[in-house]
Amino acid sequence: MAAKLDRLAESALSDQEKLDLRKAALDDLKPIFEAAGHPITKADAKITVKEAGKSWRIRDEKRTYVLRADEGAGDIAVMGLLPGADDLFLAIPRSVGIGCIFAAGILSIIKMSKVIVTALRQALGGLFKSGGAAHDRTDTDISYPILLLLGLVTATAIWAYFRFVALSGMQGAERLSVIALLLALGVAFVFTTVSAWAIAMISVTPISGMTVTTIIITAVALLAAGLPKSEAGMLATLLVGGVVASALSMAGTLVTEFKIGYWVGASPKKIQWSAILASVLASAVVTATIMILAKSPGYDSTTSTDALQAPQANLMATALKSFVGTGDVPWTVYGVGVVVALILQILGISPLAFGLGMYLPMALNTPILIGAIVAWMVQKSSGNPAKSKARNDKGILLASGLIAGAAIIGVIKSIIKLINDSALDAVDISHYVGDEAAQNWAGLIAFGILCLFVYLDCLRAKARE
Repeated sequence: MAAKLDRLAESALSDQEKLDLRKAALDDLKPIFEAAGHPITKADAKITVKEAGKSWRIRDEKRTYVLRADEGAGDIAVMGLLPGADDLFLAIPRSVGIGCIFAAGILSIIKMSKVIVTALRQALGGLFKSGGAAHDRTDTDISYPILLLLGLVTATAIWAYFRFVALSGMQGAERLSVIALLLALGVAFVFTTVSAWAIAMISVTPISGMTVTTIIITAVALLAAGLPKSEAGMLATLLVGGVVASALSMAGTLVTEFKIGYWVGASPKKIQWSAILASVLASAVVTATIMILAKSPGYDSTTSTDALQAPQANLMATALKSFVGTGDVPWTVYGVGVVVALILQILGISPLAFGLGMYLPMALNTPILIGAIVAWMVQKSSGNPAKSKARNDKGILLASGLIAGAAIIGVIKSIIKLINDSALDAVDISHYVGDEAAQNWAGLIAFGILCLFVYLDCLRAKARE
């Protein structure tokens, strides 16, 4: 093995010979690393000869391994694992970001406490109101008694789901199911109010932050009630969080539909019933999409270099593993994140946006930053406030379309790969572009052209009366 690794440093070898040697060396090393619990995930991991016969280095997707000759044993040993930027990011800044997002969710609840109390008072008061005078069609909702009946049916279904699916086979499943149900209903009620208010006022809602907050609260409560620290316990906690996340998403959707319905003169009752029916279809479509993407390209970066980043899902997984998996909760860095959120709130900076920025990897943060710069340029492109608003609104619509289109194409691509793994090879033009460096430059130029197109297209927007 030492001789094979040393040959990589020979200057007389051609590039193809070096590639073949590296592949042969990796084929020998991969089973050993996999057996040791550190699988090499990058197909063309870089091998560097630091000192012939004595020291070598392997740079994988996110880690660097140092190999040294153990002359006493006549073998090669992995003497150290050098922490790279990715290792440091996963250990510290990302966990600080989780703490910051958690605190941002709590702060948003505190700031909206008056709205929550008002919504609760109106909802409970409406249960006992008589029908009274007839309402206009555009002001007619589902009656509160019917909502109460629907709520009881839904609560029963959720309890059955927790008892016979999420918590099936666990000791004390009946008690845990009741606690999980109360948590899901209570947190969902509070957070849906926050979500609806946020959508109505600022057109965005911190679903990720509130879902992570729900998962942490649920994990602590269920662990205190006897939930076992295991994969089954993590799944149960995640499913409770899924109920709340779905409620938050539906609340934001309903507010948007009510706003549009008000403009076009639609009946709120019909919007509500259509949303209930649509949620059934959405459940099937979203679940199918998640399962398709789990098969190809997957979400686990340790098993595939093409795996999706899935930052929100990985954030929840990290929190779950800390509380319900290993039980090794990084309280210190979580606490630092909470303090950071409080300082940001005092300074008037959004702690949720800042926390997400700390959590997301640079590969995602960088295009987000560039997009923000393009948006700033669009907003400053005219001294006329009405024209600037029209251009900014068009930019939001254009960006939303690009996001939706990219997502749809991504799902279609995954479906095609599942049917036939080599079906997309015919449209792969990377080999025409050149080597990896040329491909990177081509991608950067294409991204620059896209940014220029968005900017110029936004300038075409005209101010309305």
